[in-house]
Amino acid sequence: CVEPGNDATLAPAGKSGDMSVRELRRACGAADTSWCVDKKELREVFRVAGGVCRAGECQSRLKGSCTKTLSCGHPCGGVRGEATCLPCLRCAPPGDAGWTRKGKSRPRMTADDPCAICYVDPLGAAPAILLGCGHVVHVQCAIDKIRAGWPGPAISFNHLRCPLCGASGREAEEVGSRQFPVMRHGSLDEEIQPVLALRDAVMRRGRRRLLAEGNVAELQPGGEWEGRPGELALARFNYYKCGKCGEPYFGGLR
Repeated sequence: CVEPGNDATLAPAGKSGDMSVRELRRACGAADTSWCVDKKELREVFRVAGGVCRAGECQSRLKGSCTKTLSCGHPCGGVRGEATCLPCLRCAPPGDAGWTRKGKSRPRMTADDPCAICYVDPLGAAPAILLGCGHVVHVQCAIDKIRAGWPGPAISFNHLRCPLCGASGREAEEVGSRQFPVMRHGSLDEEIQPVLALRDAVMRRGRRRLLAEGNVAELQPGGEWEGRPGELALARFNYYKCGKCGEPYFGGLR
């Protein structure tokens, strides 16, 4: 199937020249035209939509894609409705130095690089997101990874991390499980919040169990887990999710 960002596949601009605004919007089909304020922008969306085949999966990807054109002239490869477009995956930044996110430099990722979650399609083949850590993945792959959950019967949370670096680029003032390094992007919040709420519940139960144990050396001043009883509990205890009520229960030491 055709990638929307591939200029060689775009529909000829002349075909849209005689269309009215209403006809152009209709011809764009599932593509997002809500941001368009003039006919020129509608023609740009028409060209992008014209390069996508009619297969259901491809049209679904088009529907979720940002259809704006970047200042470099390439279509945005990000997600629909995002306030800030994804940096161009086809143009090298000045000096080819990579992107800087919150003061940290990351190697440049291109449209031809494989998604680090699915390793099936290149980043340019589906709507992608720039995570808080500076890496780029397919948004649907990230959502599927979160929904798939932890890999074994015991509850764990590493599936929420960036698959490339494990970091998140979180804000310093965040507390509780919001400090946990997850794949951070606004489009993932709805999926991640319930899992972080579960993490908080597991930590509360774990802290109570540690309290019942009495003096825990690792939590004392200078200890490895000083000030982090919940994190110690996650590392020391197994918890499982009840198949009936969905609440976590203690399952022994790790």
